[in-house]
Amino acid sequence: MKKSLGFVLALLLLIPSLALAIDLSNVKFGGQVRVRGYNLDNFWDFNNDSGIDEWDVFRFKTSLFTKVDVGDNVTGFIKLTNQNYGEGVTGAEGKTEVDNVSDKFFVDNAYIDVKGLLGLFNVRMGRQNLIYGSGFVILDGNSQFASTSIYFDGVKFGWNITDNVLLDAFYMKDEENLRWNMPDDDDITLMGLYLTAKGCPVIGGKQEFYALNREDENFLDAAGTIKSQKDIWMYGFRMSDKLDFGLDYSGEIAMQSGTAFNGSDQDALGYKLDLGYTFDTVSLKPRIFGQYAFMSGDEAGSTDYEGWDVFYGMAPVR
Repeated sequence: MKKSLGFVLALLLLIPSLALAIDLSNVKFGGQVRVRGYNLDNFWDFNNDSGIDEWDVFRFKTSLFTKVDVGDNVTGFIKLTNQNYGEGVTGAEGKTEVDNVSDKFFVDNAYIDVKGLLGLFNVRMGRQNLIYGSGFVILDGNSQFASTSIYFDGVKFGWNITDNVLLDAFYMKDEENLRWNMPDDDDITLMGLYLTAKGCPVIGGKQEFYALNREDENFLDAAGTIKSQKDIWMYGFRMSDKLDFGLDYSGEIAMQSGTAFNGSDQDALGYKLDLGYTFDTVSLKPRIFGQYAFMSGDEAGSTDYEGWDVFYGMAPVR
């Protein structure tokens, strides 16, 4: 008993000395609580006799994160998240630890930032969100988990060519699946270059250029059988600006080539236009906007496949 008490006293004396070695000004904590209520009917089909798509539920999402600056231009970030449809759901459905449904906490983001590597690059390594432009082609990573998460796993290099020009290069895994590559590769991989330029003396605003590749190895069809590999390249351009009197606009266009999901040559086109106005005369600053999106569809009788591949874009009006 005396030995145990002595150990506890020694530990209590040690803890304050450890705390003094940590500069709490370099540590940030935060979190998120989101509550949604759903009242849905026939959102999967128009069969009134089926109740599986008739929902009247609450949905909760909670996140906790911490960011630590360890010095020498190195920081770390960790975010834990869970999302569920309320107590008792998974038990009633005969499931446990189901992504996007159960009370399971998962690693939502976990990355290391290194600034000024070799005097040129900023590097982010680990699980991270990628959002470019208005999310027309890259936003919703890991999309099979609906609105629970949007992360990718990988590495991103950022090169500030000038103060107004940034070139990002990244290699990301959407799904690793089986860790071994042979005999059947089954990963889903995204890689590409994304150039962002600001302050053009002629047109102003922001201009973005990108070249992206998404490869789905051993793509499965609806029956679960291997159909083909999908290997699509996308090349696009986006321009946007917000004017002093409240008007904002953006326009984006991209073309796709490579191998479509059905083995045909991919030959698709998509574009999106946005126009908005922010009222600056009231404290709430409301914004009205309009949006138009076009995504080509496959043409009957064509040997190519003209259907637009969404890559990782969110729905235009979601």
